[in-house]
Amino acid sequence: MKHISQRFFAFACSTAVFLPALPITAASAEGTDSYAFPDSYVSALYDDYDPIGQDYLTVSVPEKQSMKIEIVQHSPERENLKLFSIETESTDAEAMYHFRLEPGSYTICLSNSKVRDGGLDASWISDFVIDNADYAAEEDMFFWTEYKLLTKTDTLDDAEKWHAPEIVSDATKNQDSTYRYRETEIVFSQYDRLLGDYDGDQAVTSLDAQKTLEYYAAGLSETSLDTPPTNAQLAAVDIDGDNSISPSDAQEILSMYLELMNAQS
Repeated sequence: MKHISQRFFAFACSTAVFLPALPITAASAEGTDSYAFPDSYVSALYDDYDPIGQDYLTVSVPEKQSMKIEIVQHSPERENLKLFSIETESTDAEAMYHFRLEPGSYTICLSNSKVRDGGLDASWISDFVIDNADYAAEEDMFFWTEYKLLTKTDTLDDAEKWHAPEIVSDATKNQDSTYRYRETEIVFSQYDRLLGDYDGDQAVTSLDAQKTLEYYAAGLSETSLDTPPTNAQLAAVDIDGDNSISPSDAQEILSMYLELMNAQS
């Protein structure tokens, strides 16, 4: 199997918020037939990944949102190995994604966009643990848990300052004597603007590219624009998500416009 370093994984999830480890302690696995496990799971990147037990992670994605989900496992057998990597599609309803896991320690990265239909440039990273990672126990000896991440989106006004994803609630709950689950609610902030739409007319045009270049040039010459852009405008034209505006951003906006024109012709 191909291994991935922790350093590379953290770099890939740029603009990240690093949070403390979230340990999970499961209850007894006896009597689990009374609980309805998810019918389908997201496939791992490796065909030979077949975890023992019934532990799993659930990630909720709000309606009309897309999100990138990556999970890396840290164990003697799969140290720093990326087990899952998917980019979800926008849907008209909340979607649930289930990942089957085995006892061990993990790092998860959820990535979303600062603007509607934008690039995945805002990330939340955390470590978590599913106990009893000895890999020697028989299947019926494993405890099991569900680790649930509920994600939501806070729509910002143009003048508001974008803020990094944050936890609004976090609790470990016992349903009965058979299992325990950890539920964490995370809120991503997002401007209701199209990627590349500087002037807010709900369309990407050559004028957006021009205005973006004018803002960059004003910064170089240390002059002020008559109407300074809002935080939402800057987020919309930061195409590469590096928290700065450059000629390459303007070029990307122009390319987006030309692609739209070609598609309509």
